[in-house]
Amino acid sequence: MHTYKPTLAIGMPAHNEERVIARALRQLFAQTANNYELAQVLVYSDGSTDSTVQIVKEDFPQVEVHDFKENEGKQRRLNQMLDTITTDIFVLVDADMKFHHNSVLDEMVSKFEGKHTGVVCAYLRAAKPKTIFGRVAYFGYKVWDRARTSLGERGIRYYSEGGLIAFSQEFSQVFRLPEDGSIGDDSYCFYFAIKNGFDVVVSKKAEVHFDIADNYADYVRQMRRFLADHQAIRDSFGWELINRYEVITPSLLIRSYLLEAVRSPFAAAAYICLQLSVKLHMPFYKGRAGWRHIRRVG
Repeated sequence: MHTYKPTLAIGMPAHNEERVIARALRQLFAQTANNYELAQVLVYSDGSTDSTVQIVKEDFPQVEVHDFKENEGKQRRLNQMLDTITTDIFVLVDADMKFHHNSVLDEMVSKFEGKHTGVVCAYLRAAKPKTIFGRVAYFGYKVWDRARTSLGERGIRYYSEGGLIAFSQEFSQVFRLPEDGSIGDDSYCFYFAIKNGFDVVVSKKAEVHFDIADNYADYVRQMRRFLADHQAIRDSFGWELINRYEVITPSLLIRSYLLEAVRSPFAAAAYICLQLSVKLHMPFYKGRAGWRHIRRVG
């Protein structure tokens, strides 16, 4: 008996990813593909000035690579991909994600069961850092991760992260991102889906890892983007909808902090110092988030 498998397209926006893009593509092609038919893999280079495009063309001839000379941002490249793909499912993946196993995409595809499912999110987890600063930032991530997991199904919003996310065909046809750079793709995607009647599902078994910020400049840059994004989301979707899903409270964070502090007291003290320093320096920091490899830092 023939079982229908949905077609799948994978899109990877890239800006100067020569260090990681070969690994990312090897991981994608190593996926088991039991639940889907891989139709195409797209790499959209957004003004890369390194060897990103050359590596893809030479080592992965099966990949459709587009070499855009201007750096116009991830949002612009994602919208361009959405304008062209025709598959049942579209997967957006960042080049610096590390797949935990070879069935990540199968696990995500299996979640597209309900007719209203528009978005399936992978489970992004921070890799353990090697630098001292990274360990302090990792403590903050652990506090945040403990808080979101303690919420159960109520914490669905906090799993919608742009490193690896999949869209149904119906969702792909209507979803487009603002291209002014004011809003991150992860937050906007979640609230756009909810507002337009789509279900958002998390696949906890679809685990991928990311590297946390390992220096002060990247940490502050991440925090600036997060705060700006938070306000822009409220402006776009309104307080009533946002408050329904932004359910991590200060008291929950404090409880999570104290529980993690018992396990890592020195990191806990250093994290408080880091937060105070960031708050003091934030008004004077002029960096841009751009395409720098910055991940959630807690």
